[in-house]
Amino acid sequence: MDRDIKHKCGIFGIFKIGDSGKDIITETIKGLDSLQHRGRESGGISYVNNKNELVVYKNIGLIKEIFKDKQFPDGSNTISCIGHTRYSTTGKKNYKTLEDRLRTVQPLLGEIALVHNGNIPNVSKIELKLGLSLKTDSDSEIFIQYINKLGDGLTFEEKLIEIVNNIPGVYSLIIQTTNALYAIKDRYGVHPLCLAMKDSKYCLSSESTYIANCNFVREINAGEILKIDKNGLTSIYQRNSSLTAPAFCLFELIYFMRHTSIMYDERIDTYRYKFGYKLGEIEQIDFCKDMVVVAIPNTAIPSAKGYAAATGLNYVSLFEKRKGTGRTFILPTNTQRYNTNRVGLKIKDDVDITGLKSVILVDDSLVRGNTIRTIIEKIKEFGVEEIHLRIPSPPIKSQCYYGIDIPTKEELIANGRTESEIATVLEITSVKYLDYEIMSKMFNGTVCGCCFTGKYDKTLLDF
Repeated sequence: MDRDIKHKCGIFGIFKIGDSGKDIITETIKGLDSLQHRGRESGGISYVNNKNELVVYKNIGLIKEIFKDKQFPDGSNTISCIGHTRYSTTGKKNYKTLEDRLRTVQPLLGEIALVHNGNIPNVSKIELKLGLSLKTDSDSEIFIQYINKLGDGLTFEEKLIEIVNNIPGVYSLIIQTTNALYAIKDRYGVHPLCLAMKDSKYCLSSESTYIANCNFVREINAGEILKIDKNGLTSIYQRNSSLTAPAFCLFELIYFMRHTSIMYDERIDTYRYKFGYKLGEIEQIDFCKDMVVVAIPNTAIPSAKGYAAATGLNYVSLFEKRKGTGRTFILPTNTQRYNTNRVGLKIKDDVDITGLKSVILVDDSLVRGNTIRTIIEKIKEFGVEEIHLRIPSPPIKSQCYYGIDIPTKEELIANGRTESEIATVLEITSVKYLDYEIMSKMFNGTVCGCCFTGKYDKTLLDF
């Protein structure tokens, strides 16, 4: 990897034709808050002020903290607003000052404002090839620099087409000018970005979980550029899809996306139910008469129900998360992940599993294997003798260079271990994953599963 910063983020934007006002800013902030599960480190917005200038406000922290009691009187007549919430990562650069750190927080501002979800894995090679020199350690800066370098010989929209044609990935972008928004997705379509609209209001978001009271329209296509301005919506470019097969990130569906979001016309919880059902269909262990299926909330619940339906076992809602716990995977350190899980997850008071001898425990994924140990301990305290861990995703064995913080193979519990060896490490009866080939076939192979397979597209890594 060329740079330390690698993140999965949430991006959001609103454009309103005719009717303008501060509610656009308020709705954008609400949109970022709805995407907080995608990033908890920093956030910011850009809007068009009353002088027709782009203004950025950003800071470190959670969205509600950043914008608490914050007023934007100079944005009372804005026609558009975009925003970004950033994923906490390990291995970040130690910045000497807050100002240095804020330079990498988005939106980035030049003659345009830009928010980016994804990670450019070969950014140093692209810098060299395109004759650029980044001033920060944010790979997102490359888009602004490249637009500036292309100069006056091309129109602005032609410059955006050059981005899609000359930077293969990985990015979903919202770009703001004083009179338009542009939505751009790389030619592989690795990360999500959807379009919603109602009357004269248009909304762009990483996920459809909140779309500012608009109606969901569709996912932005791989290699597509959409423009929204006073004339409405225009698809100004679509790269020839036959040149590159779309490769949507499987880990988005398995873990990151909120269960109510829609991806390619299906809710995320529907996909997760199907993953669990597939895993149940290939189950080979002998079932005990009192065996039950339980899920680690919240992401794994649909999969656990699917597994139970496929096997005929009873599903029991055993655990509950304390409010505000959030997702442990995106916390910066193992200690934080462990401690948050230990205090944030509890067995429900109204559920008694005393005397239960065997449990099928379903979790959405198994990355480092640190936090699940405390859950296993909680179950064993009730005298459960057999714990069968079922993961409705393939084993994660390799790094991700495209936007998920999996920095080294060594910290992955599945790296170099068989399922039985993982069970031994976790001190449980058995472990079973959903095979990658089974999952990939569910999407006709048009997915990115490099963190499962260790196979990377050479165009993205060796551009």
